[in-house]
Amino acid sequence: MPRIAPERRYFSMSSLADGAELRMKCALNCGPCFGWLIQSPVAVIHSPAAAVAAWTERVRIGHMVLCGQFRHPALLAKMIVSLDHFSGGRFDLGIGWGSVPDEMERFGLGDEPPAVRAARLRETLEVVQALLTGEPVNHHGRFFQMENAQQQPTPLNGQIPI
Repeated sequence: MPRIAPERRYFSMSSLADGAELRMKCALNCGPCFGWLIQSPVAVIHSPAAAVAAWTERVRIGHMVLCGQFRHPALLAKMIVSLDHFSGGRFDLGIGWGSVPDEMERFGLGDEPPAVRAARLRETLEVVQALLTGEPVNHHGRFFQMENAQQQPTPLNGQIPI
């Protein structure tokens, strides 16, 4: 069986179509491993993460940096809990504030300055973490409004590492 270099702990979207299943399984022979995925501007990252979770039993699954600007926090909470359950509690969330302004503008998300994108990410994380408790959430923030929003199910281990 081919071996993967121990320092190779992530897989790009293109590598999923190019033998990532074999590389991910080989990575298990190198000891503790994280199956981090890098988001591509042409693909949705959650489906490949679910595939990697299905191919493995011990590897922690996550994203190098998921762009928080592309998803409302309620949808993000549902997506990450689904991946957490699908992976048996092995999902970690890597999320960022959208550090490529040109990409934000191309997708109609505006050209907000870094301080605004950082504030939106802070609020996104507050909302997501509140939703992951499974309790009703009332949130009246600068970017998001929710009244009695409740996420069910909750993460298998009580929380998802962010």
